[in-house]
Amino acid sequence: MTTYAYPTARRDESFSETLHGKEIKEPYRWLEDPDAEETKAFVEDQNKVFFDFIKKYPKRDAFREKLTTLFNYERYGCPFKRGDNYYYFHNSGLQPQAVLYKQTSLTEEATTFLDPNKLSDDGTVAISTHSFTKSGKFFAYALSASGSDWVTIHVRETKDGAPLDYEEKPIQWAKFTGISWTHDDKGFFYNRYPEPQRNGDAGTETESNKNAQLRYHQLGRPQDEDVLIWSDPDNPEHMFSAEVSEDGKYAIVATVESCDPTNKLYIVDLEKEFAKNGGAGFKGTPEVLKLVDNFEAEYNYLTNEGTRFYFQTTLNAPKRRVVAYDLNEPKKGFVEIIPESEDVLNHVSVVDDNKLVLVYLHDVKDIVKLHDLRTGKPLTPNQLPLPLGSIIGSMSGRKEDKEMFYSFSSFTTPGMIYRFDFTTMTHSVFRETKVNGLRADILKTEQVFYTSKDGTRVPMYIISRKDAKLDGNIPTLLYGYGGFNHSVTPTFAVTWLSFIQHQKGAVAVANIRGGGEYGEEKWYKQGKLDKKQNVFDDFQWAAKYLIENKYTNPKKLAINGGSNGGLLVGACLNQAPELFRCGVAEVGVMDMLRFHKFTIGHAWVSDYGNPDKKEDFETVLKYSPLHNIRTDVEYPAVLVLTGDHDDRVVPLHSLKYLATLQHAARNNPYPIMGRVETKAGHGAGKSTKQRIEEATDKFAYIGLALETEWDDCSEQDAIAPPSSSDAPTSPTSAAQPPSAFAHQIAGHAGGITLLPTGHLQKAAVPRELKFYQDAQDPSHSKLRAFIPGYYGVESKVGEDGKEVQIIEIENLLEKYSKPSVMDVKIGTRLWSDDASEDKRKRMEEQARVTTSFETGLRICGMKVYDPTTSNYKTHDRVFGRSLTAETLHTGIREYFALPSSDSSLVPSASQIIPQILSDVNELLNVVNSENVRMYTSSALIIYEGDENAPTKGKGEVRLIDFAHAHFEDGIGVDEGAVLGLSNLKKMLEQLV
Repeated sequence: MTTYAYPTARRDESFSETLHGKEIKEPYRWLEDPDAEETKAFVEDQNKVFFDFIKKYPKRDAFREKLTTLFNYERYGCPFKRGDNYYYFHNSGLQPQAVLYKQTSLTEEATTFLDPNKLSDDGTVAISTHSFTKSGKFFAYALSASGSDWVTIHVRETKDGAPLDYEEKPIQWAKFTGISWTHDDKGFFYNRYPEPQRNGDAGTETESNKNAQLRYHQLGRPQDEDVLIWSDPDNPEHMFSAEVSEDGKYAIVATVESCDPTNKLYIVDLEKEFAKNGGAGFKGTPEVLKLVDNFEAEYNYLTNEGTRFYFQTTLNAPKRRVVAYDLNEPKKGFVEIIPESEDVLNHVSVVDDNKLVLVYLHDVKDIVKLHDLRTGKPLTPNQLPLPLGSIIGSMSGRKEDKEMFYSFSSFTTPGMIYRFDFTTMTHSVFRETKVNGLRADILKTEQVFYTSKDGTRVPMYIISRKDAKLDGNIPTLLYGYGGFNHSVTPTFAVTWLSFIQHQKGAVAVANIRGGGEYGEEKWYKQGKLDKKQNVFDDFQWAAKYLIENKYTNPKKLAINGGSNGGLLVGACLNQAPELFRCGVAEVGVMDMLRFHKFTIGHAWVSDYGNPDKKEDFETVLKYSPLHNIRTDVEYPAVLVLTGDHDDRVVPLHSLKYLATLQHAARNNPYPIMGRVETKAGHGAGKSTKQRIEEATDKFAYIGLALETEWDDCSEQDAIAPPSSSDAPTSPTSAAQPPSAFAHQIAGHAGGITLLPTGHLQKAAVPRELKFYQDAQDPSHSKLRAFIPGYYGVESKVGEDGKEVQIIEIENLLEKYSKPSVMDVKIGTRLWSDDASEDKRKRMEEQARVTTSFETGLRICGMKVYDPTTSNYKTHDRVFGRSLTAETLHTGIREYFALPSSDSSLVPSASQIIPQILSDVNELLNVVNSENVRMYTSSALIIYEGDENAPTKGKGEVRLIDFAHAHFEDGIGVDEGAVLGLSNLKKMLEQLV
């Protein structure tokens, strides 16, 4: 058995403390001091061991080369207009940081406005936030060094881009801040903290960030004269922000007490306050109107028209809505403009005077809708045509603009910048991104839904190669976050794609609870505080789904997460180490008993609870990664990543966890190692080179652990699909295009295609897709046995620009040599619950003149093979409509009759019909026990027509066509389907 030599870390066995009556030993408490020589030596030794080890991966240099190629593509931000100019960020490919460009129009050549790469020798100084004045005259920007949350704020003139002479010293000790200018161009609001007591490298200190102050800086004055706008000494952990209103007359001040999505809401009358000082800035701390003085909901300012303010809020709406509040009519309170939807309202913009741009999250896919600001009514077009993916960052477009830009990406699409023209209400592609080395033609994305430990249905995306075989051996990286109301949406990541392309892997992204994917009540609150274990259960059950459905096996499965996701990895490695071969925890929260004592950790009590309280202490102690390390199990390979300037989740979390785990599992057969990045923080602001190097080492480590194969995957390589005997894969292979399905007997011609894998592909309306996904739930296992196997969904954009969902399903006829097939529509209704009144009337009339209304059955088509002539006899829907309730049984009999004979049944009828009758009887029992509606669904009856085939005498019944089908608790039995199946049973019994 292989064992590994780790750096010696001193254990202070004498150190312990008693918390809530329980003794807690912590022999590595000394690692909390970042300045101690012993700590520095520990970090240096860990890095040496890691870098010596990682050289063992033979394809490390090749991976770095491929990843560098993928990173080397032009990345554009959305253009935004300020004053008379447009601005946008751009990275030519391998530049450390994106450069801010300026242009007078969208067609004019752009010039460099601010290049942060010139502000440091190694590219580790980054722009963290910025703000232009309303007029566009001045530009304020915050710079972060080495990834620290501390920023310095600088000001430039936009005319020539030069720093202001009288602003020689930048604003110091700002943190977690925005920048909002007053419309007189004379100053801006920002948030700062007291200077740390420790005189060291900013970003490496660990002391708690408290006593925030909202300040107003007036240009030309020193920082120590900045006016205090708001502070709260009685609540030193509160944080503040200010936003100047659209008309410049007010400042909207928000107070938050933690990371919980709630805030107080105050209004400052700027005209009134400036008048006190002769119209020039503040005379002192201003008066505030306390609009909301509690932490019961979230309020985000959108715009105002005079005294009428518009907000996005969770007030009585956990999935958010839009409301208005008039300062002159306070008794009316908040008036609803856009009600809460079934989907989560993630972002709202106001553009072109009265246009509300609403970005909803529907099953982890972004949807953009347009409504009127004042009435709330939908505009035309109401929904913008977008493929599957996510809006990247905020949209650029303001109330005075006639256009907006927004960037859209997916797991395999790097970015498409769209422009919407509000004058013509048209949508167009403004800029499309191309990536060198990306083989999108060999990649596929599917979304699945799995059942967690407590029965909750959880979505998960799986990105893989089209040639991947579902034989349980795909090297798979399972990623999760699960906290702080943060949704993990489809995002383009070249690091993941390098793993998929070149290490022949798959990436699974589990949208576990604790995030915001389905709103506060249903998703976020079910994964926080005393319900935090749900997050870990969801992640472990995602792993079990991947294993049970033959994507991978424990020896080929790695897990990964950062920050709160690092906690997720650490907890799951302790709770279920047997499920994984590798765990990569990045900048993780590992010490759940002391997290609240360092930097901004006190803000996380919203999710984790306060360990100073006994009840919360007992909760976090159960899952704290540091305090639940085991000596009775075999751990998989573990990699712990952190940065020396991470002042969000300070490195001591990772260092103490690493030392403890290496000691407890010192004889572990798989390595446990750490990598500490220098001049790097929590993640934001890393240079491109740092990201490439870290990702190279991370996936080299995963490659060693999972024993991945290597594929150069050059452009000329043809990726062959698995043979039809292999387990299913999703969308079409580049090597073999899909073909028309030869046995389609009903429905729209050409609507089904046959894939090289042997499966079928068809477009599906949202209701049909949801039916297939819902049917995967274990509670529907009996009905699922009667529907085609479901292998995933792929989104495509049609010629009309609209997104189309393409599902891949089982080919029920694949096992037959010469299948005879009959499509029988079941049920008495031909319309769904959401059909218009006009459509209902038309469909009811159609049902009345066919056999559907009276019998619940209608023959839509059949193909019967004649072994005596080796030909098929076909009947289409006209044949079915020619039958009456009294003659329907003759149509059923004709399906089993020998086409060349007037009276004889096919030779194997005595074997076939009893099998089909048995299926119908069982299906009838299942439908009688399900809360389901299957309007316009069909029973597909199949038997082998070739008397010499191995499947001679085989027959079966399956359900198909679910465009109007759905499950619904308490809806009861579908009586129409029961009637149809009962009559089919009777007719088959007559034949027997």
